Amino acid sequence: MALIGKLISYVEISSDGKVLYDLFWHKQTDCSSICPEKVHGCDLLEGERGVVGSTIIWHYTHDGKRRVAKERIGL
Repeated sequence: MALIGKLISYVEISSDGKVLYDLFWHKQTDCSSICPEKVHGCDLLEGERGVVGSTIIWHYTHDGKRRVAKERIGL
């Protein structure tokens, strides 16, 4: 069984929005080096990084359990 839905969170950052935008849009692989205990990596499944329609697989830890999420980039 899969859980489908949206996760919404509010986090205060001490940087301008362009840095965060670039991190999640163009440099997803850097997330694991910024927070290695939470994000273990991300793999490009299909398409190109930063292009609409691409699919990315995220490996992360949530509530002490390793999890996997599939993200499809859209508008």
